[in-house]
Amino acid sequence: MVDRRSWLRAGALSIVALWTSLLAFPATAQGIGLPDGAEAAARLPPGDVMAKAQALLEVGRGDEAAFWFYAGQLRYRSYLAAHRDLDPTGHPALFAALIETIGRPVNEYAFGDVTKLASTISMVLEWDRRYPDPSLAGAGHEKTRNGLEGLREQIMAQADSIRRERQQRGLPNR
Repeated sequence: MVDRRSWLRAGALSIVALWTSLLAFPATAQGIGLPDGAEAAARLPPGDVMAKAQALLEVGRGDEAAFWFYAGQLRYRSYLAAHRDLDPTGHPALFAALIETIGRPVNEYAFGDVTKLASTISMVLEWDRRYPDPSLAGAGHEKTRNGLEGLREQIMAQADSIRRERQQRGLPNR
């Protein structure tokens, strides 16, 4: 089982780096800086959205990787909140595996630029608002969105300490 505090801390560190990379996204037809394929990706299963991040990170597109990782995570957490009776060896286990395998490297990159990560989270929330998944509507999804907003605020409030900690650990800040 993944230690929740370690995951939250790693997630927070990753989010910061993601924000920095997201500022490099080209403007799209939507005029809000969402990456290409944003509308189509909204119809994908959340695990597939998260998996997009791994391929993008491998080819040096860390900012986009962070966007898709957090977008998929938002949808997957909402799905799990709406389906609390799932077999723990199914979707909950898959989500935990994606967080560990894809989330760790994405977060390591994303938290390298705290400001950009916060911006990326804002873009993820806008993507979710513009392209909602009707099956996730309800209090669980709003609670998940609020949690992501809270993470964004926490990252910005702790930006200096995140940068110092990364420096102490030998990780780059951008």
